[in-house]
Amino acid sequence: MIMPGPNTTEEGRGHERMTHLPVQFVPKSFWEQNCRVVYVARNAKDNLVSYFHFDKMNLVEPEPGDWNHFLQRFMDGKMVFGPWYDHVTNWWEKKQTNSKIHYMFYEDMIEERLVTGRTISLWPRVNSLIKIIRQR
Repeated sequence: MIMPGPNTTEEGRGHERMTHLPVQFVPKSFWEQNCRVVYVARNAKDNLVSYFHFDKMNLVEPEPGDWNHFLQRFMDGKMVFGPWYDHVTNWWEKKQTNSKIHYMFYEDMIEERLVTGRTISLWPRVNSLIKIIRQR
């Protein structure tokens, strides 16, 4: 998720934040400051594979174990930020009541760059943040 900070001006100058926080952990002050959010969801399979490889190289968390063990943990929702399904669903539900949230899918962003670019370009500086995401 990309969260332009509260000091973002009309020209897009400001503070952008990237986070993996579930919506319920976003501080109340963030919502009070009327910040904009770009939430990028990823399908479960791609998320799982990416998360597995990230965990294998990540030295901060314990070794993820073999693929079958990791898959079971993922399916049981025993990941750092909880179940994948809850994460994407809770952000989707928050979007229904907050017009400052732009909810998009990573796979669509990659496959339909032109359409996605037009949508995102409504928010200054977010296009450059999207480029960062594409490089990861």
